[in-house]
Amino acid sequence: RQMCIRDRGPVRARLGEDTAEIRVDIVVMEGFNAVNVAEAVQKSIKSAIQSMTNFTVTKVDVNVAGIKFKESAE
Repeated sequence: RQMCIRDRGPVRARLGEDTAEIRVDIVVMEGFNAVNVAEAVQKSIKSAIQSMTNFTVTKVDVNVAGIKFKESAE
């Protein structure tokens, strides 16, 4: 049995009896490697949820929704 907890916004979660699927949208700052940031976010979310709950995280999708560029000093 699946129960959708949150399906809008930058963080979406779908919970089953003892499993969780998470999807997050992030914005990466200019100068950072988007792949490395997304992987770090993915690992951090999975670890945090599993350590604080009894859920097994089966999926964490991290979507890089944009790049924030530094303001140029002119």
